[in-house]
Amino acid sequence: MSRETLNWLNNNVLVGFTEQRGNAWHYRQGSDNHYTGPVPIEDVRKRLFDWEAVESPVLLGETVTDADGDSTVTLPGPVLPAYKAISHSKTGRVFQIAKQGWTPHNYDEWLLTNVEHMLDDDLQIGTAGLLRGGGQAWVQIEVPETMEFAGGLKARPFLLAYTSLDGSLATTYGGSVTSTVCDNTLTIASGQHGGFRHKVRHSSKSLGRIQDVREALGIVHTFADEFGRQVEELLNQHITDRQFDKLVADMVPFPEDPKKAMGAYNAAVKKRQHLTDMYRFDVRAASWRGTAFGAWAAFNTFDQHETKLRAETNRVERNARRMLEGQQRNLDATILDKIVELAA
Repeated sequence: MSRETLNWLNNNVLVGFTEQRGNAWHYRQGSDNHYTGPVPIEDVRKRLFDWEAVESPVLLGETVTDADGDSTVTLPGPVLPAYKAISHSKTGRVFQIAKQGWTPHNYDEWLLTNVEHMLDDDLQIGTAGLLRGGGQAWVQIEVPETMEFAGGLKARPFLLAYTSLDGSLATTYGGSVTSTVCDNTLTIASGQHGGFRHKVRHSSKSLGRIQDVREALGIVHTFADEFGRQVEELLNQHITDRQFDKLVADMVPFPEDPKKAMGAYNAAVKKRQHLTDMYRFDVRAASWRGTAFGAWAAFNTFDQHETKLRAETNRVERNARRMLEGQQRNLDATILDKIVELAA
């Protein structure tokens, strides 16, 4: 079962621009969390972020049982001075026991107020939501219309703002792109490919950096240009089938002793073949075969749509978590570095 129930997702995830992207997998007839146009900022505030994080002292209590053994009670004890509890102001849910220096970033301020000045006819809210019982949250800012880049690639650039109250994520603002041909998230890579990523840790000094964040977010309008340059660069880097085979071998190694690890060996053989077939024949990558972009698309598409699911039972939720937690960005960076090595 999904970590988030269907009822939770349809009440705590708001999906916009459905005329262009379609309904989310968890949509049910009668749901009111889908919008043909942008998600209204008032709905995000009212439906998702109408509460705050509460800081409370941590008590070292003692649990005792009455004489008959019928009931127990926790007696208050001394305060644990180095820690505090972070909880939901309405439900009382405790997200984590944090050190005193950890500062909660309330969602309304860090995910809405910081980006609200950017919202106009050119940039609007595409999606917003809560995961882990409210422990994680995001707001995605998009351009209303799908754009076309070099090589016929159609995609939607977006700014993803996310943070957490359970300690799992720093507050982060980053640019990415959704490819409409395969519903992939494609990273606007850091390093030589440019890009944008601004991170604020939950420290006692973080509240003084809000204005820095707002100034940094002013470059969101450059995302499309940066991604366009990245696509052109990768399309202009030609690779042979032999180079692609080497890339696959490097990224999907065989175990040192296949006879002692036949399961791992067979899985590697299958993955290598799947990646090769995708690169050569699947429209999601084969459209750009012979280029670095096609090689990247093969690995990116395989990871987001073809890998086996483990703890999660739904791919869309799994991909959202990987994007929020930076795993997809790290994989993209690894592939891009390997591709650059091919031309060295």
